[in-house]
Amino acid sequence: SGYPVTIENCGRKLTFEKAPERVVSLWQPQNELLLALGVRDHIVAFAGMYAPLPDDLAAAAKGIPSLGESMDWPSKEVLLSQQPDLIVSELLEGFAFDPAQGRATEAELAADGIQVYSASACTIADYPNKRIETVYGDLENFGKIFGVADRAQALISDMKARQAEIVAKVADL
Repeated sequence: SGYPVTIENCGRKLTFEKAPERVVSLWQPQNELLLALGVRDHIVAFAGMYAPLPDDLAAAAKGIPSLGESMDWPSKEVLLSQQPDLIVSELLEGFAFDPAQGRATEAELAADGIQVYSASACTIADYPNKRIETVYGDLENFGKIFGVADRAQALISDMKARQAEIVAKVADL
């Protein structure tokens, strides 16, 4: 229930008639957010893993194929071979979408009917504006996209509580 869902992302409107079924996530922070939300069954592949997953997420990630570690993102052909209906990234330019490196651009993917959600930042110029609130917004959007808004809100509440604990511990420093 709750579909269709339309969200704004990087000046674009993304509409989902149902939860995406074939997700490729291209960067570790977003990979971890999706796992934390419990949408593992929707994920067909990861890329951009640069460190071991936290213990509580490692079991959920078992069996998810890697299309490239660290900054070794998949080529256009490898990415398209996964038949994704959603690609989750950080940025819509360069790096994972650099055609000079044989990678698909966001525009090419959109032309093939594949939606791309950029978490945390849309462009390199956005990096200085990233805040923990940016992550909360991404979690809210993922909750809507995958129909797990209650899980997203619970995770956000937990993160805010942990954040408040840390702030309280260092308040006098």
